[in-house]
Amino acid sequence: TGIIEGQIVPGDDKPSFHIDVEMDFQDFFVLRLPETAFNAPKMQYCKGRIPDIPLPNLFPKQYTFGSELVFTTQVGDDQPHKIVSSRQEWYDYDFGLSRIDYKPYNGRDPLDPFQGNQHNVMEILDFN
Repeated sequence: TGIIEGQIVPGDDKPSFHIDVEMDFQDFFVLRLPETAFNAPKMQYCKGRIPDIPLPNLFPKQYTFGSELVFTTQVGDDQPHKIVSSRQEWYDYDFGLSRIDYKPYNGRDPLDPFQGNQHNVMEILDFN
């Protein structure tokens, strides 16, 4: 679980608002290897030593996953409301690119924050 908490200041004389984001990761698998598979003991480095067995490359070069961004907003004196924003994400290590598709939050309509003239956003991050 990852947690982000802070104050959003949108600018353009719009009021700031508090966010509280909690990220839960799921559907990961654990691969248990014997300790001898990595040669050197934990926290030990031997300069110039070439390991007999290379570290396994278990992480994929490309992957995609669905995620949800859950944040809290408060309108007037009402109780805080949790908003769930679903998104689809892709990552490609070889190309150094990441892509996130989502529909942006519309704070002007607290009863239906995803309606209006807003279209889906495709956010591309270039790590090159």
